[in-house]
Amino acid sequence: MKKIEFDASLLIGTTGMLTAAAEWVVGRSGRVILVSRNASSSTLCRYNNVEALDLDWRDPLPFVSTIVEMPRFESAQLAVIWIHGSGAEAAQRLLVALSHRPCLIVQVRGSQALQDIGTRQDPPFEMRGRARLITVTLGAKWEAGRKRWLTWDEISAGVVTAINARESQVIGTLSS
Repeated sequence: MKKIEFDASLLIGTTGMLTAAAEWVVGRSGRVILVSRNASSSTLCRYNNVEALDLDWRDPLPFVSTIVEMPRFESAQLAVIWIHGSGAEAAQRLLVALSHRPCLIVQVRGSQALQDIGTRQDPPFEMRGRARLITVTLGAKWEAGRKRWLTWDEISAGVVTAINARESQVIGTLSS
Protein backbone atom coordinates (compact mmCIF):
# COMPACT_ATOMS: atom_id res chain seq x y z
CA MET A 1 0.00 0.00 0.00
CA LYS A 2 1.27 3.45 -0.94
CA LYS A 3 1.66 6.19 1.60
CA ILE A 4 -1.11 8.81 1.51
CA GLU A 5 0.60 12.13 0.79
CA PHE A 6 -2.50 14.24 0.15
CA ASP A 7 -5.71 14.16 2.18
CA ALA A 8 -7.58 15.33 -0.90
CA SER A 9 -6.62 16.15 -4.48
CA LEU A 10 -8.34 17.92 -7.34
CA LEU A 11 -7.72 16.61 -10.87
CA ILE A 12 -9.02 18.75 -13.72
CA GLY A 13 -8.81 17.66 -17.35
CA THR A 14 -6.54 14.74 -16.52
CA THR A 15 -8.57 11.93 -18.05
CA GLY A 16 -6.72 11.70 -21.38
CA MET A 17 -3.01 12.28 -21.82
CA LEU A 18 -2.53 12.70 -18.06
CA THR A 19 -4.24 9.46 -17.00
CA ALA A 20 -0.99 7.89 -15.77
CA ALA A 21 -0.16 10.97 -13.67
CA ALA A 22 -3.74 11.02 -12.39
CA GLU A 23 -3.48 7.36 -11.35
CA TRP A 24 -0.26 8.19 -9.52
CA VAL A 25 -2.06 11.00 -7.64
CA VAL A 26 -5.08 8.77 -6.90
CA GLY A 27 -2.74 6.21 -5.32
CA ARG A 28 -1.33 8.84 -2.98
CA SER A 29 -4.52 10.69 -2.07
CA GLY A 30 -7.16 9.96 0.52
CA ARG A 31 -9.91 11.45 -1.67
CA VAL A 32 -9.89 12.76 -5.24
CA ILE A 33 -12.26 15.07 -7.09
CA LEU A 34 -11.97 14.24 -10.80
CA VAL A 35 -13.33 16.95 -13.10
CA SER A 36 -13.74 16.72 -16.87
CA ARG A 37 -16.51 16.78 -19.45
CA ASN A 38 -16.92 13.00 -19.10
CA ALA A 39 -15.30 12.32 -15.75
CA SER A 40 -17.90 9.75 -14.75
CA SER A 41 -16.89 7.51 -17.68
CA SER A 42 -13.16 7.68 -16.88
CA THR A 43 -11.27 4.51 -15.98
CA LEU A 44 -10.13 6.41 -12.87
CA CYS A 45 -13.64 5.94 -11.42
CA ARG A 46 -12.78 2.32 -10.65
CA TYR A 47 -10.90 3.58 -7.60
CA ASN A 48 -13.03 3.95 -4.45
CA ASN A 49 -11.44 7.27 -3.48
CA VAL A 50 -12.42 9.05 -6.75
CA GLU A 51 -15.47 11.28 -6.97
CA ALA A 52 -16.27 12.19 -10.59
CA LEU A 53 -17.72 15.54 -11.57
CA ASP A 54 -18.87 16.01 -15.18
CA LEU A 55 -18.28 19.69 -15.98
CA ASP A 56 -17.30 21.68 -19.05
CA TRP A 57 -14.88 24.59 -18.61
CA ARG A 58 -16.35 26.31 -21.69
CA ASP A 59 -18.97 27.72 -19.29
CA PRO A 60 -16.55 29.23 -16.73
CA LEU A 61 -18.84 30.56 -14.00
CA PRO A 62 -20.77 27.36 -13.23
CA PHE A 63 -17.60 25.32 -13.82
CA VAL A 64 -15.64 27.12 -11.11
CA SER A 65 -18.54 27.66 -8.70
CA THR A 66 -19.51 23.97 -8.78
CA ILE A 67 -15.93 22.92 -8.02
CA VAL A 68 -15.47 25.49 -5.25
CA GLU A 69 -18.75 24.44 -3.61
CA MET A 70 -17.66 20.78 -3.40
CA PRO A 71 -17.12 19.78 0.25
CA ARG A 72 -13.73 18.24 -0.55
CA PHE A 73 -12.50 21.44 -2.25
CA GLU A 74 -11.62 22.97 1.11
CA SER A 75 -9.33 20.06 2.01
CA ALA A 76 -7.55 19.79 -1.36
CA GLN A 77 -3.80 19.83 -0.84
CA LEU A 78 -2.96 19.18 -4.49
CA ALA A 79 -4.56 20.37 -7.72
CA VAL A 80 -3.42 19.20 -11.16
CA ILE A 81 -4.97 21.29 -13.91
CA TRP A 82 -4.92 20.77 -17.68
CA ILE A 83 -7.28 23.22 -19.39
CA HIS A 84 -6.69 24.12 -23.03
CA GLY A 85 -5.99 27.71 -24.02
CA SER A 86 -9.62 28.25 -25.03
CA GLY A 87 -10.53 27.69 -21.37
CA ALA A 88 -8.33 30.54 -20.15
CA GLU A 89 -11.13 32.29 -18.27
CA ALA A 90 -12.11 29.13 -16.38
CA ALA A 91 -8.45 28.35 -15.62
CA GLN A 92 -7.80 31.86 -14.35
CA ARG A 93 -10.89 31.87 -12.12
CA LEU A 94 -9.99 28.45 -10.74
CA LEU A 95 -6.39 29.44 -10.06
CA VAL A 96 -7.57 32.51 -8.15
CA ALA A 97 -9.97 30.36 -6.07
CA LEU A 98 -7.23 27.84 -5.34
CA SER A 99 -4.67 30.52 -4.51
CA HIS A 100 -6.44 31.17 -1.20
CA ARG A 101 -5.84 27.56 -0.11
CA PRO A 102 -2.76 25.87 1.34
CA CYS A 103 -2.40 23.84 -1.83
CA LEU A 104 0.20 22.76 -4.36
CA ILE A 105 -1.19 23.76 -7.76
CA VAL A 106 0.30 22.11 -10.84
CA GLN A 107 -0.79 23.82 -14.04
CA VAL A 108 0.01 21.88 -17.20
CA ARG A 109 0.27 24.07 -20.28
CA GLY A 110 1.30 23.78 -23.87
CA SER A 111 4.31 25.63 -25.22
CA GLN A 112 1.93 28.12 -26.87
CA ALA A 113 1.23 29.48 -23.39
CA LEU A 114 4.78 30.84 -23.23
CA GLN A 115 4.21 32.79 -26.42
CA ASP A 116 1.04 34.20 -24.91
CA ILE A 117 2.60 35.32 -21.61
CA GLY A 118 6.32 35.44 -22.36
CA THR A 119 8.86 33.18 -20.71
CA ARG A 120 8.02 34.03 -17.11
CA GLN A 121 6.94 31.19 -14.86
CA ASP A 122 5.14 33.49 -12.42
CA PRO A 123 1.36 33.37 -12.10
CA PRO A 124 -0.47 36.33 -13.67
CA PHE A 125 -1.89 37.21 -10.24
CA GLU A 126 -0.65 37.38 -6.68
CA MET A 127 -0.80 34.04 -4.88
CA ARG A 128 -2.50 34.33 -1.52
CA GLY A 129 -2.30 32.21 1.57
CA ARG A 130 0.03 29.26 1.41
CA ALA A 131 -0.76 28.14 -2.13
CA ARG A 132 2.12 27.34 -4.42
CA LEU A 133 1.75 27.36 -8.19
CA ILE A 134 4.14 25.37 -10.34
CA THR A 135 3.86 24.84 -14.07
CA VAL A 136 4.58 21.95 -16.37
CA THR A 137 5.23 23.29 -19.86
CA LEU A 138 4.97 20.83 -22.73
CA GLY A 139 7.62 21.04 -25.42
CA ALA A 140 8.67 18.52 -28.04
CA LYS A 141 11.38 15.91 -28.48
CA TRP A 142 13.99 15.77 -31.21
CA GLU A 143 14.83 12.35 -32.59
CA ALA A 144 17.05 11.73 -35.61
CA GLY A 145 16.79 15.39 -36.59
CA ARG A 146 12.99 15.42 -36.45
CA LYS A 147 10.69 17.06 -33.97
CA ARG A 148 7.93 14.95 -32.44
CA TRP A 149 5.14 15.43 -29.95
CA LEU A 150 5.64 14.17 -26.41
CA THR A 151 4.10 10.80 -25.58
CA TRP A 152 1.43 10.58 -22.91
CA ASP A 153 3.88 8.67 -20.70
CA GLU A 154 6.51 11.42 -21.04
CA ILE A 155 3.93 14.07 -20.15
CA SER A 156 2.67 12.15 -17.11
CA ALA A 157 6.24 11.48 -15.95
CA GLY A 158 6.96 15.20 -16.11
CA VAL A 159 3.90 16.00 -14.02
CA VAL A 160 4.91 13.43 -11.39
CA THR A 161 8.44 14.88 -11.36
CA ALA A 162 7.03 18.37 -10.82
CA ILE A 163 4.87 17.18 -7.92
CA ASN A 164 7.74 15.32 -6.26
CA ALA A 165 10.22 18.18 -6.77
CA ARG A 166 7.65 20.91 -5.99
CA GLU A 167 9.22 22.81 -8.91
CA SER A 168 8.13 23.92 -12.36
CA GLN A 169 9.24 21.65 -15.21
CA VAL A 170 9.68 21.93 -18.96
CA ILE A 171 9.19 18.58 -20.66
CA GLY A 172 11.14 18.26 -23.88
CA THR A 173 12.51 21.34 -25.58
CA LEU A 174 10.81 24.59 -26.43
CA SER A 175 13.14 25.65 -29.24
CA SER A 176 12.12 25.29 -32.84
